[in-house]
Amino acid sequence: MLKDALTTLFIEKGDVLQLSETEVPVLFHGSDKNVTQLSPVPKGFLERLVADHLSENQRRTLSEVGQCIGQWQLESFPAVDFVLRWVNSRLVLALRPSAPNEETAQSDDPATESSEALTRRLVDELTQSHDAFDFVGKAVTAGASDIVFSEGRCARVRFGAGFLSIAGQLVSREDLLALLGDSWNDRRRTQLDEQGSADL
Repeated sequence: MLKDALTTLFIEKGDVLQLSETEVPVLFHGSDKNVTQLSPVPKGFLERLVADHLSENQRRTLSEVGQCIGQWQLESFPAVDFVLRWVNSRLVLALRPSAPNEETAQSDDPATESSEALTRRLVDELTQSHDAFDFVGKAVTAGASDIVFSEGRCARVRFGAGFLSIAGQLVSREDLLALLGDSWNDRRRTQLDEQGSADL
């Protein structure tokens, strides 16, 4: 399954491949989401990946923080960055090709990075987003479980237990409508009018 997933990611030149148990993997090109031709992820597959491919520190981080970020060099494939996170009691794995010759100041084991340093790094990456689509792509790739946009206010993202406000990431009504696209329908408009918010 992992070999097929990596083959799809690289042959299709995807930005991110997301695997969730019992679901067909999804390939992202920017903000475009495409269901792949791969088989659904077998039950227990992601737990076996955790056991076989994560260090003890990474497994502990996943258990304590709810997510783990790192890099894998698997078989003959180019290196991939990964984010493993718990979402609604299910493991979700996001894979993306590692940037070539990427130099970072991180330790060799990203799981040893302190939560404060990890938070600073994630916020820095999100602050550099050039539009709402780029912001959503980076937040999903980094493992955000929730993204909150409010007209004229800073975007907020949830990593683990709490929300982070991302300075400088203000969205207008036009930005929000463009981001929502066809998903912004009468039912969601009614929900927004009646409840003051709408989940997508």
